[in-house]
Amino acid sequence: MLEIYNFSSRLTDKERERLWPVLGYLIGIAFSLWRSVFLSLPERTSSEIYKHAHDILSILLETNAVGFTQDKLTLQWMAGYYNNNAILRLSDMYSDPGALAVIKEVMPVNVHETVLGWYRPERQSEFSVLTPTKQWELAFDAFEMTFKLLKRVAGIE
Repeated sequence: MLEIYNFSSRLTDKERERLWPVLGYLIGIAFSLWRSVFLSLPERTSSEIYKHAHDILSILLETNAVGFTQDKLTLQWMAGYYNNNAILRLSDMYSDPGALAVIKEVMPVNVHETVLGWYRPERQSEFSVLTPTKQWELAFDAFEMTFKLLKRVAGIE
């Protein structure tokens, strides 16, 4: 997260605006990965996921607020939420014409295989059975490769 913050800080307003269709996604992905890294346990069980999903609904209905304390209390569900958010944002970004226009000159021809690996939205059920740690690693690798593409576009490598 610090690296993307430093990258964004070095940009002029004009550069940030030009890169925003990708940078905006990457900031959201970085936030999700930052939160999930503290929640991604090696394993989780369906019963714990279901219980924590119900618990987060209860917390939201009672307080209308979720902070990191609530994330930790419901980590079996929240880890999956943040990991899914990261990977779905990546997938959305690579389907967004505005984002693709920013990185098209440096993007690999086989971007889905190179950057996103085997993940596709239609394979969400396969992604969801991976351990939270493995989900995080796949999402982080794709984030890191995409960030490298954006730095190449910006001339900052």
